[in-house]
Amino acid sequence: MTTLLSLFGIEKIETRFSISTKENEIMGKLARWIMLSVALGFIHFVVQIAALVNTCLMILVWSDARKLLFKYKMAYPTFIFLITTCVVAVVRGNWVGLGASFLFGAMFMVFFVARAILTKSMVENALSYIVMFSNVAVLVAVIEKIYFIIIGKGSHRCFSVSINPNFYGLMTVLAVLFCIYKIVNVDKKRGAFIVSAIMNVIGLILCGSVSLWVVMALMVGGYLLFGKQYKYLVIFCAVAIFVGAVVALMPQIMPRLVKVFADDGTANSRLLIYERTINTLEKYPFFGRGFLSYRMWRIDNPAYYSEGIKNVNLAHNIVLDSLLSHGVVGTALIGSAFVAFLVSVLNTVKRVWSGRVQSYSFPLLGAVLLGIAPYSMIDTTYIWCQAGMIILFVFAFIGVDERVEIPDEEPKETKQTVNV
Repeated sequence: MTTLLSLFGIEKIETRFSISTKENEIMGKLARWIMLSVALGFIHFVVQIAALVNTCLMILVWSDARKLLFKYKMAYPTFIFLITTCVVAVVRGNWVGLGASFLFGAMFMVFFVARAILTKSMVENALSYIVMFSNVAVLVAVIEKIYFIIIGKGSHRCFSVSINPNFYGLMTVLAVLFCIYKIVNVDKKRGAFIVSAIMNVIGLILCGSVSLWVVMALMVGGYLLFGKQYKYLVIFCAVAIFVGAVVALMPQIMPRLVKVFADDGTANSRLLIYERTINTLEKYPFFGRGFLSYRMWRIDNPAYYSEGIKNVNLAHNIVLDSLLSHGVVGTALIGSAFVAFLVSVLNTVKRVWSGRVQSYSFPLLGAVLLGIAPYSMIDTTYIWCQAGMIILFVFAFIGVDERVEIPDEEPKETKQTVNV
């Protein structure tokens, strides 16, 4: 096991906190559980949920960790949103949505604390864990594919460790991004990350998602651009253009691409979902019915919501899904939280750059935003805990820049060191 960890560059790290020596051990354990809460999604979503629950219990029990939950302005509208959507779910009898509300709240609890305590060494170790565990998910997908070929269903799209092939596919895209990050920035042991990148591309092929190839291109290209890795960017663009040309000339090598635009394909299904969502928005315009409201409407009105479309639980558009599930009020609350986060990111990056310091968080954070912004208009897989927790973890990287000491500023208080 030690050899495997060393292969991915996972080593003992130092994490700095402004707390007493007596509490360092507790914070060190919490930091480890935060990393596990993110990486264990590649083992199985049930295992990850268990880790999330354990991490949240540690946060709630430890008073100093609880204080970190409201350190940032975006925490207040997020908290009000969670309370509101829980009440709405109870009133509407949406018990599955209530469970999703608690899971959503747990994810944000971990995000807020991670943002407050993350250091570079924690981030580097966590990304290595994610890449290492992603290989397990790929192996599960390969076994799954072999099984369905044996039973005569070779066209089956692989779910791997998730509940939906698109959910798993977004996880592989994020893993590929982190592999590229490690390949570009790690001088030694690149071989393990190159192999992991190839394996996760195989996982993306097995999940059968077409749109996620575009998302991967945006994320990887965005990271190389924001990280000023222009040599790698030219190589990546050349490969992307070549692959795009091959697919355009021989679409049969990606059979699902042809099916997407067929009469009964994905594109037509999306339009039907959007139409039915819009037609339902007026039912509960202010507060919706809680998380997974599209699922509730589908169950209540099977003839209308299921005809011509396989059973789906989401509106596949972040704006429509939010309006349907949380109404205008809930959407405004969670939207204001996200805007507050973006403002803090811009202010922090501007502050770091003004001090002639290179931003640590921006290349990866900007790349993820560049990828999920357009993807959120056609799917909402990232609100599920597996990919969603990874994305929130990347968002938490801004905390590293927030604690960067600019020479012109007043010196911060001396901080203790804890080994994680």
